[in-house]
Amino acid sequence: MPGLADQWSHIEELSHYSDMQPEVMLSRLREFVGLARRARTSGERIYCWICL
Repeated sequence: MPGLADQWSHIEELSHYSDMQPEVMLSRLREFVGLARRARTSGERIYCWICL
């Protein structure tokens, strides 16, 4: 995940956010993975729609 967080922190569409450092993005990715795992454990699914 650290490599992905680093890549995402350099995405042009996210560049106007001031908190897009790799370590901040890594924290957000970990939270999202946790959410997905909890959903799967509960027999649920998540749907994520993003519009940039």
